[in-house]
Amino acid sequence: MSTGEDTYQNDAVGKGLAEHRIRTPEKRFKSILEVFSQLKCDGIISSFNVLPCDDSRYEIIRDGLACWSFQERIDVRSKFRPRRGWRLVKFNKNSLQGCIYRCALVVRLIINQRILFWIEIECRETGEGGFRSPVLADVMTSTASTISAALEIIAECKGINMEPPLSKVFGPNNLKVSCYKHVYEKGSDSKFDTGSFNRFLRQI
Repeated sequence: MSTGEDTYQNDAVGKGLAEHRIRTPEKRFKSILEVFSQLKCDGIISSFNVLPCDDSRYEIIRDGLACWSFQERIDVRSKFRPRRGWRLVKFNKNSLQGCIYRCALVVRLIINQRILFWIEIECRETGEGGFRSPVLADVMTSTASTISAALEIIAECKGINMEPPLSKVFGPNNLKVSCYKHVYEKGSDSKFDTGSFNRFLRQI
C-alpha cells in the first residue's frame, strides 16, 4: 500500500465539494475525502489513501472510487435474486440488475505513524440520513480479512450500534474500535465540521 501522495483512485475531488450536503452517496464519499485532504494540509494526518477491496468479486465502483460491497460471500449467498434488506441500497423485484448492493468506502489514514482504517457506509438516497463511521486502529492481522469481518458485523447490525459487537470481536486482538458521528459546522447544514474530525481522530 502506498503511504506517499494521496489519491482518490485517480479521480480528483473538486474544490468546495464538501460545501454542499449532497444526499447522493458517492458525493458524500468524496466529501469525506475532501475533509481528509484538508486535515492533511493542516498537518493533522500524514497521508491517506482509498483502500480497494482485495477481491474483485466484491468490489463496487462508485463514481470512480473503489469500494467494498456488503454482498453476502459466495458460501452463504443465495443463487436467486437478492432479498430486500439492509445489504441493498436499491431493490427491484422484477430485475436482478436492478438490485444494487450497498457498499463502504475504506480509507487508510496515517496519524503520527499509526495506521487507522476509516469505514464510510453508503446510505440510500431516501429514507436514510447516514450512519456512524467505524474506525479500526492497531490492526495486527490481515487487513483484508479484518475489513471483511468488520463489514459482516456492520451488516448484521444494519449499521446501528456497531461499536459494542465490533469491539467484542476485535478487542481480544488489541484492535481498537471507535465510531464517528458526523457533525456539520455550527449554523450550517451543508459543510462537514473539520474540527470535529480532528478532535475525534486525536482521541483514538
